[in-house]
Amino acid sequence: MKKRKTFALKYNVGKNIYFRCYNCGERLKDEDNICPGCNSPIEAVPIFTPVKEKSKKEHDLISVVKQEPKQETITVDEEVNLIKKLKAQKVSIEFETTPEEEIAASAEFVGTSPKKKRRVIRTAFSILTSITVIVISVIVIPHIFNFAILPEINWPFPSDSEEVIRASQLETSDSQENSENHHASHFETTNNTNIEHLENLDFYQLELHIESFMAQFGDTVSVYFENFESSFVFHHNPYKTYFASNISALPFAYYIWQKSSAGQNSIRETITFEERDRQAGTGVIQHSYAVGTDLTQKRLLETMIQNSDNIAIAMLRRYHGVNTYTAFIEEIGANASFINTITYSYIDAFNAGFFARHIFAFLQAGYYYSAYFREDLLNHNHSFANFTYPAASKTAWAPDAMHEIAIVYAPSPFSLSILSSRIGNSVDRRVFAEISEFFEQFNQIFYGG
Repeated sequence: MKKRKTFALKYNVGKNIYFRCYNCGERLKDEDNICPGCNSPIEAVPIFTPVKEKSKKEHDLISVVKQEPKQETITVDEEVNLIKKLKAQKVSIEFETTPEEEIAASAEFVGTSPKKKRRVIRTAFSILTSITVIVISVIVIPHIFNFAILPEINWPFPSDSEEVIRASQLETSDSQENSENHHASHFETTNNTNIEHLENLDFYQLELHIESFMAQFGDTVSVYFENFESSFVFHHNPYKTYFASNISALPFAYYIWQKSSAGQNSIRETITFEERDRQAGTGVIQHSYAVGTDLTQKRLLETMIQNSDNIAIAMLRRYHGVNTYTAFIEEIGANASFINTITYSYIDAFNAGFFARHIFAFLQAGYYYSAYFREDLLNHNHSFANFTYPAASKTAWAPDAMHEIAIVYAPSPFSLSILSSRIGNSVDRRVFAEISEFFEQFNQIFYGG
């Protein structure tokens, strides 16, 4: 059998030159005529001068000539006619290449790769430029020519003659007496609770009107309103943080009642009143019971809600633990970073409304202990708000902290959370009363109760 001939491939590595067998890749010496790897005769050493890629016309001409071996020569006119004929017929012609031509074409391709990179960069730059032009056209141009996105509407804002107290006015008041005069003049000159005309407003106008009503109280008050049947929500300054004072007893009581309903706790179990519990603050327990008295959890929950007893919170906290309560708050989706020691914690209106929604669902679910919890909240007799319908509520008061979270059992139930940094004097109580009357009347107009 005749052996297949091969040839040597020339490689330039810096100033060194060496050869390899094209067939098996074995490195060759200068005097080798037969490849030591595949034992094939070496025919010749090819010249590796990169050649320019032939044009499509030349390839077409070469291919046609190969297809017609009898034609040895071709004139210029015939060549032109042949090229035109090939273009008209849109003929796709494959052509054969020798190993030398393939290597030369690879070298040509590698040499031209930076050009392709530049083309990619130019393409990407063109796309980026087009996106920039579109963004400028959509966003910047309407502002330049002052295009109106929404139609002009006469919103039901207070007129210039109405006295609306702003936060800046409250902050620049020389004394509490001046602040009370501002409030008194507002109550005498405005009638914000007359909102029957709101039923003719659309949703957007409605929110603007409620916001204009709340603007008179400045940034010292936060509100979260929710109608439970429609899930309509309105909030004012919802993420402003306040010292929670005893309002923290409400979600803590919800945690214990929920835990008891799940069979993980017994409200009949007792906790001993210890001397260290006195350090938690004031409450009726320190005046009604001696140190060493055993009190049931039911009694502690009752005094914690109805009488805002901080000592009851401390005793229940010692029994249930802060970590387990914090984990529960995080699990239901509230802000666990507000917890701290429970007796010293923080809250905002958004979380207050969140707790009110969960507690309402618990009270309506008909669990065995739901009635006990609802009774404690309904018998809370320190409300700052003024509601016509029964309200299951919890209030808290401390210097610079005056709060109330209420679930109102109107024909269409709703919750109203009012948080403030006010001092709790008669004027501040009147503010809470006006806000609660406004939202109860609003709820009655739009939801029938």
